Amino acid sequence: MDWWITNQEDLNQLRRTINSSGALTPDIHAPVLDRIGGDLSARAKKLVAQQQEQLVDVCMSWGDQSKTSLTDLEHRREVVSWRLAERLHELGYQWPLGR
Repeated sequence: MDWWITNQEDLNQLRRTINSSGALTPDIHAPVLDRIGGDLSARAKKLVAQQQEQLVDVCMSWGDQSKTSLTDLEHRREVVSWRLAERLHELGYQWPLGR
C-alpha cells in the first residue's frame, strides 16, 4: 500500500497544534514520529538493498559475458607466440620456433 495513504491520518494529526481538536497528545506525539521515521527508514533500506542486488546482477552478467577460461587464454598465447616467432624469424632474428 502507498506510504502516504497508510500514514495520512498520523501526518494530519502531527500537523495540528498540540491543543487543537484531533491533535495528538504530547505523550503520543513522539512515538508516532518515531514509528513514521522507522517506517521510512526501513523502506529506504529496502529500496537501497534492491538497487544493490540489481547492480550486482548486472556486474555478474558482464563478468559472465566476458569470461575467458584459462585453457582458452593459454591457447591464444601459444598461437600468438608462434606467430610472433615466425615473424621474427622472417625478419632475420633467431627465435626458438616450436609448439
